Amino acid sequence: MKNLSFNIGDQFLGEGHFLSQTTGVGTLISTLYSNAIVIAGIILVFLLIYAGSKIQQKWENPEAVKEGQKIITYSLLGFVLIIAAWFLIRVLEGSTGTVILNN
Repeated sequence: MKNLSFNIGDQFLGEGHFLSQTTGVGTLISTLYSNAIVIAGIILVFLLIYAGSKIQQKWENPEAVKEGQKIITYSLLGFVLIIAAWFLIRVLEGSTGTVILNN
């Protein structure tokens, strides 16, 4: 019977890709979550630009303004939650001495 385990990075991304060192799902999640604040920040900027332009273009329509305000509120809330989760993981790593996210 063939070995069912394989290197995710080599299999799907090929050699030379920055994620080719990924050996399993745990390292993939760790790599992605370590960069989650940067990814969330980029998404936040795009959502703020989108919501601001929506409010600015349709300022006569109160429903469109409320929808733009909701987008801004929820995008900021999501960003704060991601930062809080990252901070909680760092506190748990420091207090327990275990490594949760590989940097």
